Amino acid sequence: MATPHTEQDRYARARLLPWWNQDSLSQAVVLVAGAGATGNEVIKLLALAGVGRVIVVDFDRIEQTNLTRSVLYRDGDVGKWKATTAAKQAEEINPEISTTAIVGDLEFEIGIGIFRSVDIVIGCLDSINARLALNLLCGKAGIAWLDTGIEAEFCNIALYGADRHGEAACFQCTMTESMWERRNLRFSCTGMPSDIATEAVPTTGVMASIAAGIAVHEAILHLHRLHLNSEYTAPPAGILPGERLTFSIQPYQVHVLSQSRHIECDAHMEMSPTIFVEADPAVFTPRMLFQACKVESLHAVLELGFDLCTQMHCIRCGCVETINRPIELVPVAMSHCPQCGLETRSPEQLCTVAHADPQMDMTLQTLCIPPWQVLCIKNPGGRIYVQISGEPMVFSPTGKPLEVRKDYANQEMKGD
Repeated sequence: MATPHTEQDRYARARLLPWWNQDSLSQAVVLVAGAGATGNEVIKLLALAGVGRVIVVDFDRIEQTNLTRSVLYRDGDVGKWKATTAAKQAEEINPEISTTAIVGDLEFEIGIGIFRSVDIVIGCLDSINARLALNLLCGKAGIAWLDTGIEAEFCNIALYGADRHGEAACFQCTMTESMWERRNLRFSCTGMPSDIATEAVPTTGVMASIAAGIAVHEAILHLHRLHLNSEYTAPPAGILPGERLTFSIQPYQVHVLSQSRHIECDAHMEMSPTIFVEADPAVFTPRMLFQACKVESLHAVLELGFDLCTQMHCIRCGCVETINRPIELVPVAMSHCPQCGLETRSPEQLCTVAHADPQMDMTLQTLCIPPWQVLCIKNPGGRIYVQISGEPMVFSPTGKPLEVRKDYANQEMKGD
C-alpha cells in the first residue's frame, strides 16, 4: 500500500499524486553535471523532491556573474568550488538527502564506474564538447541522461540513452555540420585546444528555472519508470528517448522534435565490466592490472580511451619535456619551445599501452586514469572490460569531498 500522507510529512502534497512513490525517490541516485545557473535549479528541485543521493560534478569556481542566476550561491561564496557549495546548500534545503561533491573535469577525471552507480544523469552544460563527453560517458555506462540548454528566451531539454534497444538517437547523432565546425574550431590539427575565446551567451535565471523544472520532472518520471510498483499507478508519459522538447517565451511556443539515430554514429557502445579490481590508480600500473586480470598475452594492449600527450618534442633543438596529460588539456601555447623561443614543438601521443612501452610500469594515475574507471584490455581473443576502484564515495559535503581536480589549463566543462 502507498504510504499514508499527513501534513507533518514533508512530501505530503507530492504523495497526493497517485503515481508518486517517495520510497523510490529516496533510494535514487542522480548525477548533475554542471553547477551553473541551470545546475543550481536542478539541484534545488532534486533536494525538494527528496531524491536520496545527488552527485554534483563541476570543476569551476563561483564568480560574481553567477550570483544573478544561481539560487544556491551567495556573495561570500565567490571563489569557492561550485560543486562543494551547491552540494552543501542542497543538504541545507533538505537534510533528509545526502550529496557528493566532485570537483573535477567531466571528461578526464570522472571514472565511468561513478556513472554506472547512478540512476540518471542531468547535464547542465554550456559547450558542445562537454555534451559530447557526457554523451559518451553515459553511453559507456549504459545510463540515461537529460541534456539541457538555455538562451535568453529559449530552452531545450532532450532525453538520451533510455532506450535499452539502442535504436534512439544519442546527442552525437543529432550533431549538425555547423555544430561539428564550431566544436572543431576549439582544437588545433594536433588535438590541442586553441586559444580562441568562447563567446558568452545571454541567459537569465528565468530560462534556467524553466529548463530545470522540465528536466527534473522528466528525471522523476524516469526514476518512477525504473522502479514500477503495482501499488501505484503508472507515471505519466514524458518525452521519449531521442526526443527534444523546446520552449520559447518570445513568442510562447512548445515543440517536441523526434530525432533519429545516425547510422554511422560511433557513440553507442556500452562498456559492461566483467572484472572488478581493487586497484588504486596512484599505485597500480598497467602491468599490475594485466596480472590481476590474468592477461598473459604479450600482444595484449590497454586502451586508454583518449589520446595521451606523453611529451612535447622540439623539432629544431631536440628539447623534450615530459607531459603525460590528455592532448585536449594541453594548451596550444605549449607548442612554443622554452629553449628556442619558437613555435617548433609538437606533441607525441599514444592511445594504447603495450608490453614493450615504458608506460607499462607507470601508475594509472600518471597516465591520467581516474578512480572508478572502466578500462578495456584488448586481447587477441577479444576485449576485456575492467572496472578499477577508488576512494570510497563521500556522500556529504561537510566531510571530505571527492576532489580529483588537477591543475589543467584551458578546461572545457562549465556549468552554464
